[in-house]
Amino acid sequence: MIIQDVRDALLSVLPDRVYHYLAPTDAADSREAYAVWGETGIEPFDADDGFCEWAVTGMIYFYTPEEYDRRFDALCAALDSVGIALRPGRIAWDDSTQQTAYELSWSVACEPGGMYAEEDG
Repeated sequence: MIIQDVRDALLSVLPDRVYHYLAPTDAADSREAYAVWGETGIEPFDADDGFCEWAVTGMIYFYTPEEYDRRFDALCAALDSVGIALRPGRIAWDDSTQQTAYELSWSVACEPGGMYAEEDG
């Protein structure tokens, strides 16, 4: 598994409305749902006295102007379907965006040296 699997799962539900670490200022102004995601840490796993893989952790923030937005469920299902471990966080009104904000923490198991896919080009 690679980190971009998180991005790709989010994009399957919110095409063109997924941002890594920071959304543009006009994202909230558009009054359309969007997600911001990013990595927050790495935990090594040891097995048989040797290093075997990493658990890369991160956060996802889903912002929506809709009450009871079913796309949150769809985001969770998309992430779960590719094996990304999730832990729901808080749900709250966000004054800065004037939208409801959902928070999820995630974890992805990666091989050492294999966190990111090679980009074409």
